[in-house]
Amino acid sequence: MLHVSYPRSRPTSLPQPPRPPRRSTGPAPESTRIPARRTRTFACEDDVWNRLEARARTLECSVDWLVREALKRLLESVPPSESAKEKLPAPLAPPRPLAATLVFLFGGKATPIVGDRFVLGRSGRSADLVLRDPAVSRQHAIVERHGGIHVLADMASANGVIVNRRRVARAVLHPGDVVEIGPFSLVVEASSG
Repeated sequence: MLHVSYPRSRPTSLPQPPRPPRRSTGPAPESTRIPARRTRTFACEDDVWNRLEARARTLECSVDWLVREALKRLLESVPPSESAKEKLPAPLAPPRPLAATLVFLFGGKATPIVGDRFVLGRSGRSADLVLRDPAVSRQHAIVERHGGIHVLADMASANGVIVNRRRVARAVLHPGDVVEIGPFSLVVEASSG
């Protein structure tokens, strides 16, 4: 999942909006004062981000501008009335928790993922599963348990985390997934006990 901050500058190839005239005498009256822009963030899945980047390249604009314009058009197309609320689909049910505890199969042995936070890394002091190699950061990745769901997150490591041959920032772990950290391949399996 990617976290993106907005707003950023528009691409130079697109026309800039007109700027309000500058006033040099005293503060502007309350009715004409322009509110300061605040940066907002949102999260999206990697595949959605990849599609946004591809569309932005096609349109020769920034992803920031594309998302901002898409949100503006979406908000303009839906009237803010009670009837609009009734037409929205019901929210999706939360993912079903996994019943089994997960383990990493690595080096011929199974290491159970225990606790709410399970750190993978090079450091013997701060990692629950130690992977000794210079390509592995001291705290490379973390598995967080939310209910019965295990979420793997890259901890801003230098070389990243790969799950099932795709580099990810975050991923929900399932039995059969292959996690690659540096030169190590860890297979995720359900615990037999």
